[in-house]
Amino acid sequence: MKTILLPFILLFSIQVKAQYWVQMNSGTTTNLRDVFFVSSGTGYVVGEDSTVLKTVDYGLTWNPMPNVNAPNPGNLNAIWMTNANTGFVAPEFLADIPHTVNGGLNWTPTGAMIGNPCNPDGLFFDGPNEGYIYGHGCFGGAYIAHYNGSTWDYSNMLDYTSTVSNPYVGIRGMAKDPVGNVLVAVGDHGKIFRSTNEFVSWDTIPYPDTTNFSAVDHSHSNTFYASSTAIINSIYVSTDGGNSFAYDTTYAPTFYYSGFYDIDMADEHFGVAGGFSLTTGRGFIQWRRMNMGWMNYEPVDHIIRAVYVIDSLRAFAVGDSGAIYAYSPIPVGLNEMSAKQHLKAFPSPLTAGEQLTIDLPAGESWSIEVFDVQGRKTGGFSRGSGKQQIALPDQSGIYLVKATYKDKLLVSKVLVE
Repeated sequence: MKTILLPFILLFSIQVKAQYWVQMNSGTTTNLRDVFFVSSGTGYVVGEDSTVLKTVDYGLTWNPMPNVNAPNPGNLNAIWMTNANTGFVAPEFLADIPHTVNGGLNWTPTGAMIGNPCNPDGLFFDGPNEGYIYGHGCFGGAYIAHYNGSTWDYSNMLDYTSTVSNPYVGIRGMAKDPVGNVLVAVGDHGKIFRSTNEFVSWDTIPYPDTTNFSAVDHSHSNTFYASSTAIINSIYVSTDGGNSFAYDTTYAPTFYYSGFYDIDMADEHFGVAGGFSLTTGRGFIQWRRMNMGWMNYEPVDHIIRAVYVIDSLRAFAVGDSGAIYAYSPIPVGLNEMSAKQHLKAFPSPLTAGEQLTIDLPAGESWSIEVFDVQGRKTGGFSRGSGKQQIALPDQSGIYLVKATYKDKLLVSKVLVE
């Protein structure tokens, strides 16, 4: 017990009052289940009731797209885009796999009835000619079906396990080490599978059946990270190319008693896991930065179902009641978040060396400060009003621009590409 309590105490002693995850206006209260970005600015979200949302402005606004014609009952579990225009969605009940070639304006059947899995959980693609849909079969069994670039050409049942608590043991996540050509799939009841030939054949990696894995992602080199809905022991790691997994000792549990539904990694330095907190009954996000392990965490209002990491500066999390959260590495404190107005700043994003224009209320002498992602002041000026130009650093990243006048506060986050 002492080995568990120690990281708890350390986490609570270093926790700062800052908000890294900001809830965006999704325009819906429908439960959302997956998120995918094709670039830093363009992304998609899918959810219940055939909902598809799209952003083209870095997640600032989300626009409803034509609903996917998915039957019984029309909920969408996953989305994967192989390029800016082409992608697939996985309906909750599989009658077909809807496909778009025009950025989500239309979704059409692929013309393939692959039989299993009847109940897909997710999608994974490694380029346009190698894709997988995974979940559990019509009568149980952990299934993966393969896409060859034109058709879904076969499906394999990797395991058939029936349990009292969960009769439908299935695949919940997939990832690939592109260098080693290693595919790893994880699922309920401690199921881990590894293949080097597109799951024509596979190895079952032994692991205790008390762990319900929820997702897996490749990080770097021979390293994979997996998430679990298990409380406390929620993050696992493989450093030998998926041949074995163990509890990640850099993961620090908290008194929020969290479990995770998804995990996504940018590289060895940055990754995000999202799920729930037993303590609050709401959502929870924990992330890994640099060499500190999983020491950063934040409770949120809504349970998180999926996360997507764009790079070390940008990530998104989606979940229940239409919740979409955007990550900013700048810790936005309580004063910043309580600002009644946003500072008008344009353009954003801007290119390195380009001047930023800010529009301040006239007749008032405002003080301007610019901070980088580590909270260091990089510039600013005092006694400004009206439209002003200010130079941001040439280095790409997200910067916080703050304008203060007496007890007034205006804030804007600006992206430099």
